[in-house]
Amino acid sequence: AVVHSSGPESSEEADAFEEALRSRGVPVAGRFVYEAGATFFQDPIRNAREVLRLREIRALGLGPEDTLRVEELQPVALFLPVPPEDVELLAPQVTFFGLDTLGIEILGTSGWTDAQVLDAVDTRHTDGVVATAPVGAGRESEGYRRFRAAYETHFRRTLVSAVPALGYDAALLLL
Repeated sequence: AVVHSSGPESSEEADAFEEALRSRGVPVAGRFVYEAGATFFQDPIRNAREVLRLREIRALGLGPEDTLRVEELQPVALFLPVPPEDVELLAPQVTFFGLDTLGIEILGTSGWTDAQVLDAVDTRHTDGVVATAPVGAGRESEGYRRFRAAYETHFRRTLVSAVPALGYDAALLLL
């Protein structure tokens, strides 16, 4: 499912995401738009939660007292292509409305990796979110240095390009 702002950039990112999924035969369960500048996201979040999990649970014939291991359900994700200023308000509400307890993966765009957002938002709302980051985070970052050391130890040769690191990140995202 997709929850996004009515702003043009957010809508464009949602369109591209939906088109890419559909071209690969992956269904988009629902798309929920909120007005740009909104501060409360109850309706789109609850609608996304409903379409992602409750219908599946109901289809299994389970009631409110039944227990279920969410890992056994089909993998689902909520894509949130939202600007950085919305992440500060939206991320805690995603947690508040329980999406993090239903085994729903949260996907985001670079608004989720913005340095100011990461400083302002409690890590419990951003940990585990799979989000894009601006290219070129730098060869001097701690993560890149760790990757380079592991690569050079394993392959016994110097890492001369960032391509293996990008391939490694892409493989982890796919897995």
